[in-house]
Amino acid sequence: VDALSPHRFWLHVGLLLFLWALIAWRIRAAWRLINVSAWAYKFPAHVIIWVILVWLYVAAVWPPLIGLCWLGFAWLAWRAPLNTLCVAAAALPFYFQHKELAIVDWRWQIPPAYMLLTALLPALIRDWGRRALAKTRNANSIDSPQRKTAIFNRRFWSRWSIVSLFSLHALDWLALAWLGINLASSTHVWYWPAYWQGLTEQALAPLLFYAAVRMWAADAAPQRRVAIWLFGGGVLAALWGWAGWLDGAGTLADGVRRLVGPHFSPNHTALYLERTIFLGIGLTLGTQEARQNGMRQWVWRISCAVVMGALLLTFSRGALLIALPAGALFFYLCAHTGGRMRSWAPRWQRRHWYAVFFVGALLIFFFWLFADRLTNSDSVMQRFESWRVVWRLWRDYPLLGVGPGGFFWRYPAYTLENGALDPNLRHPHNVWLEFAASWGVMGIGWLLALCWLLWRQRRPWDMNADMNARLATPSHTFAICWLTIGIGAGLVAGLMHGQVDAFMALADLAGWNWLALAILATNSPRTSDLHLRNVDNTACK
Repeated sequence: VDALSPHRFWLHVGLLLFLWALIAWRIRAAWRLINVSAWAYKFPAHVIIWVILVWLYVAAVWPPLIGLCWLGFAWLAWRAPLNTLCVAAAALPFYFQHKELAIVDWRWQIPPAYMLLTALLPALIRDWGRRALAKTRNANSIDSPQRKTAIFNRRFWSRWSIVSLFSLHALDWLALAWLGINLASSTHVWYWPAYWQGLTEQALAPLLFYAAVRMWAADAAPQRRVAIWLFGGGVLAALWGWAGWLDGAGTLADGVRRLVGPHFSPNHTALYLERTIFLGIGLTLGTQEARQNGMRQWVWRISCAVVMGALLLTFSRGALLIALPAGALFFYLCAHTGGRMRSWAPRWQRRHWYAVFFVGALLIFFFWLFADRLTNSDSVMQRFESWRVVWRLWRDYPLLGVGPGGFFWRYPAYTLENGALDPNLRHPHNVWLEFAASWGVMGIGWLLALCWLLWRQRRPWDMNADMNARLATPSHTFAICWLTIGIGAGLVAGLMHGQVDAFMALADLAGWNWLALAILATNSPRTSDLHLRNVDNTACK
């Protein structure tokens, strides 16, 4: 085909620009006439738009089409940011279903959850500014006795000065410290692309989840909604694993076929599902407190059974022997009845305890049936040897570690003396060494602070109340209390499994952890007055 002459080329470009301008002009007129903005948000119109956009995004490989999908997600997020946050929470376990965008020498891998998070950024900045402006206007109103003080502070201090930080919740301080530690650990970076990827996966994206929940899920209903979508993503991951396992897929180990979900490792799937199962139990108990119809309760129970079955089929020793008992113990400590179950516990709760005993008997039978797999200690000695190597790595970078994403690139150099070790580890398989190697002493201090805050906040979740207090408390309040107990148990299960595996080193786990911490911070009785809440937290004490 002959090339166009320069004059004809620019003529074609001009005609295309004219046509695009004409289309934009008429679309603008039609938009005003039909009021598409209001129509698109009505049910089921916005649901249809979501389905179309998700389908296009899954099928898209052309970068401009992916960009158009992002613009659609950003528009939906601008209209209803909480909906976009919920879908992003559900997309967390599908990290490996990412899109690759190559721009010159840069190659970006964008998971679905991160695509939705970036679409949330404009709405997050808008609402953050509106909240700051609203607080300033309220302080400067005529009826406010602090008007003169507010004017003085506005002149000499900015709205986001260090003075305003003293009203933050303890977990907010922990989030700020996490960002600072990740930025400070850049002093020992050897491979910068890995650092930027690690910073995004372990700090920036999880903290965006945290900020979004703190912004848009300040009340009981939005918190429960986000938690339901987070649990729904775990159920989809479990169904993904069930479909593959029933089709004959999976990895063989010790004579058993292990279930693998949307990840590449059954242990990774177990790390996510063990958090999901306790979240599901908390949501199920909250549904029963709210006295929802029997069909919904059975849907919750079946969903938990699906997740529990998938978790058992991963045959993860860390999940089955450490995480599940630890999470169940934490659940009992927070929700125990103090021996008064017969006196005031409703009948459904007694039936639930009977179900717990029945499930416990099934688990004992399961452990006896697959004892060869669960008691195999061949890999234990290899773990000890790899921990010794990681200890040597930490001694070379004691204060700030090698930074997020740096372990994968630093660790192989320390395995040269022992050729039997796998040099391609992404994390040390121990939560303390994970934080020590990546973030040094500062990371260990941060982890200790997290454990202390979780234990300190255990008391407000205590459901051990007398009969009169329970009767005087709205059911939705106890529903959110059960939710916080389930989330806390999921975090404890993940932390205890992290003694022999990962806790924050994997992207989806980091996102789950920070979503859970955001719900706990927002639901805590000590939450800052930045959030107007409709939940009576005194009932959780």
